[in-house]
Amino acid sequence: MNLVYGKDELIGKWVAEKLRIPDFKYFRPYIAIGIQENGQIRGGVIYNNYRTCILGLPISIEISGASLDKRCALRHIIKPLFAYPFSQLKVKRVALSIAKPNRRAREFAERLGFKLEGIARNAHYTGKDSAIYSMLRHECEWLDEPWRSTISTSSTRSYG
Repeated sequence: MNLVYGKDELIGKWVAEKLRIPDFKYFRPYIAIGIQENGQIRGGVIYNNYRTCILGLPISIEISGASLDKRCALRHIIKPLFAYPFSQLKVKRVALSIAKPNRRAREFAERLGFKLEGIARNAHYTGKDSAIYSMLRHECEWLDEPWRSTISTSSTRSYG
């Protein structure tokens, strides 16, 4: 399996179809990274709702994803999917919104290191309650950044 960059519309359409979202434009503006094997898309992640503070510094981004295969969760695939928002965009926070009844997706998010922030009533695009998860940069175990090993999980990093 390998990652596919620069094919945002193709990957966006694929992810939207798998998530049963009628129009991939729901995510706009967005960037997408695909996961493929033998030329076939097996998974994809969409990064959207990029937010900055009033000074223009990166704060957060939301991600949505889908896959057909558990192998899309292998370490060599997952690491660059987290490196993009945290290392390249330099956001402090990555967020997910998962339909509350989707136990399998929620457990996967927790295994990746996301923390449940709360339940937003009737807020998921399916009309169901939405479980809101997030991960802060210093909590991400998927990064190879040297400062990770020296920072405690209770500390914060500032951009200044």
